[in-house]
Amino acid sequence: MDTNDKPPFTSEEVPEHLSLMNPNKAPELDNLTSDICLQFAKNYPQLLTDILNSCLALQHFPDCWKVAYVKIILKPSKSDYGELNSCRPIGLLPVFGKLLERLFIKRVTYWAANNSHSCPRFGFREQTNSTMAIDTALDVIRWAKDNGELVIALSLDIQAAFDNAWWPALFHRLRTINCTRNIYGLIRSYARNRMTTLDHVEVRVTKTKGCIQGSACGPVLWNIILDELFGAELPAGCHIQAYADDVF
Repeated sequence: MDTNDKPPFTSEEVPEHLSLMNPNKAPELDNLTSDICLQFAKNYPQLLTDILNSCLALQHFPDCWKVAYVKIILKPSKSDYGELNSCRPIGLLPVFGKLLERLFIKRVTYWAANNSHSCPRFGFREQTNSTMAIDTALDVIRWAKDNGELVIALSLDIQAAFDNAWWPALFHRLRTINCTRNIYGLIRSYARNRMTTLDHVEVRVTKTKGCIQGSACGPVLWNIILDELFGAELPAGCHIQAYADDVF
């Protein structure tokens, strides 16, 4: 781990990241949408920047920004909506929390890109998509068959990968890619005591949960965790690739 600290966030970065958020997304329990937060940032740019930089300097992610308010969305074309797999939980996160995530994950992405193992990875990366992942896999299979070889394909689909993200693996990888001290400490705080809240039939349930899907930094953090898999030594002739949390 790099014992130096990353430079503070700038007052130009803050409104830039807020402007990229969709103001039509449903708000969390504080009822603040991104356009409201953006207007606040424009009115008090230095105040908000100072608050975010204090989080960085103290290596502290506020607990009130860690709570995800869960809404249940029914999946289309399901025969029995009494089954749990017929519903999709959506985690609504505070805008200011997602803003802080965007600010620190932008810096982490740079280190991850320069220290990750070289292999085809698709999903959660710019200029990649599922079509590219499928084409790459098919090219490998066609090449083997054209050369008279047998092909065995193994698929690993990690169930609830985000929810069950193992934080010690993430911290180990962050140290390996030389993450700076203040960003590392902020991510450790981010991962601690994350909560989800669900209201159903006039009852509110709250429990500790992992990396909520829909978070700004979740995809990059998951790629960092998964990267260690691509450093494994495989026999000659093997090909490995991943699309998000699906490994082939």
